[in-house]
Amino acid sequence: MKSTSLKELYKILLDCYAVELEEGVIVYPSISDLNGEADNEFLFLCWDGQYQGEHGSFYLKFAEGDNQEISIDGDHFWLTDNEGDDIPIVPLQKLKI
Repeated sequence: MKSTSLKELYKILLDCYAVELEEGVIVYPSISDLNGEADNEFLFLCWDGQYQGEHGSFYLKFAEGDNQEISIDGDHFWLTDNEGDDIPIVPLQKLKI
C-alpha cells in the first residue's frame, strides 16, 4: 500500500468537486485551511441517506493530527475520522479537456 502526506491530499481535495465513500455515497466536502495544529479539523463530510446499513444524517470530521500520513489503496485514500475510524474516500475530479 502506498502513502502520501496530508499536504498532498489537501491539494487534491481542493481540486475535487466531491468525494465518494463506501457504498457509492457521493458527498460534497467542506474543506478548511491547514494550520499545523493536531486538533484542526480540515475536512467535513455531511449527508442524509443510507450508510453502512443505517439510514439517517451523517457527519464525519477529520483532524490534521490523525491524518499526517495517509494510506492509498488503488483510488482510495484512507483517512481517520474524529472517532478513530478509518474511512476510505475517493476524490472525484472534473475532467479537464
